[in-house]
Amino acid sequence: MKVTFEGSLAIVRPFGFLEVNITPSSIKKADIEQICARQISAILLSLKNVTFFSPLWLNSTCEHLSSIAKQIGAEFAVCDYDDTFYELVAKTSKNILRFSLFENEKVATLFLNDTLADSSEAIVIYNKNEQYKDYINSLLEQKCYKCKFVKSVEEFNAAKQAYKYTISTLNHIVLGKKEFSTFVRGDVVIYKTAGLIDSSFVQNFDYKFHERLQKVGFKFFVFWSDSVGALNTIGASFLIK
Repeated sequence: MKVTFEGSLAIVRPFGFLEVNITPSSIKKADIEQICARQISAILLSLKNVTFFSPLWLNSTCEHLSSIAKQIGAEFAVCDYDDTFYELVAKTSKNILRFSLFENEKVATLFLNDTLADSSEAIVIYNKNEQYKDYINSLLEQKCYKCKFVKSVEEFNAAKQAYKYTISTLNHIVLGKKEFSTFVRGDVVIYKTAGLIDSSFVQNFDYKFHERLQKVGFKFFVFWSDSVGALNTIGASFLIK
C-alpha cells in the first residue's frame, strides 16, 4: 500500500487484487509513524486502484485504520468506490457504519481536509432526503462553502458538466459538529468556534500549533466567531491579543 498526504489528509492507496491473506500489516511501519506524527484531520482509504478485494480484507483494513485514527483524534473514511459497492453497503450495513463513505476523493476533501478547496462557486447536491440535505448543508456551511440543491437526477447530471464539485446520493456521511475547527484557505488561517470564548477556551487553545503556523509563513489569521453564544472579558482580551 502507498500512503500520500494531501493537506491534512493521510490517504492510504492499496492496489491490485487484495485477498484474505493480504492484511493491514502491509502498511509500512514508517508510514504509520508518519501519519501519527503529522497534524492529520482524517485517514482516507481510497479504493480507486483496487481491482478486487475480499470482504475480510476490507473489514480488517477498516478496523486497523479506524484504530489508528482514533488514537490521534482523526476521522476515518472510505472513498473511490463504484455504485455496486455502495448499494451493497447500503443494503447490508449502512445503518451500523461508524465511518463515512465518499464517492470520490474530491468530495471527501470538502468535508475532511482542513485546507479548504479554492472554490467560489456553489457545490451542487442531489438528495431526496430533506433531513440529510440539511445535515450536509450545515457541515459545508461550517467550512464557508455555498450549496446549491437540485431536484432531479437529470438536473444533477447536467450540473456535473458545469460545476467543479457535485455530491450525489452515493455518500454516507457521519461527522460530528466540532466546537472548534481550524481551516486554511489560500494564505489565510481560519479559526472557527461554536462554543463559549471564556477562560476554559483560552486555556485549551493550542498556542504551539499557532506558533508553528507562524513559523511556516502564515501571516493572516481570522477568528470566525459569529456563532458564539457568549464572550466574557477573558475571551475578549484573548481576541484582542
